[in-house]
Amino acid sequence: MTPLYTIMMHAELDGQKQLGPEMAELLEWLGRCLKIVISDGRVLMGTFLQTDVDVNIVLGNCSEYPVGNGLPKFLGTVKVPCEHIVCMCIHGGP
Repeated sequence: MTPLYTIMMHAELDGQKQLGPEMAELLEWLGRCLKIVISDGRVLMGTFLQTDVDVNIVLGNCSEYPVGNGLPKFLGTVKVPCEHIVCMCIHGGP
């Protein structure tokens, strides 16, 4: 998986910023169910709604799956700061 910080790299063409291939791929994930592991070991799963220039991720209908055998907890809409994302992937099919 491409490290998240490389997604922020842009190419300059004719004075306009262009999306790097990693950011373009990330934007293709919009509307899909993402599974994100954060730095404290918890897993967040929800619909990928939005990102920003700092590559923070906004998930809708998000549930938190705690470390261990705890029950999932519904959170709603959450913003996941980039610096806490250990890994993320598309969960399930198209």
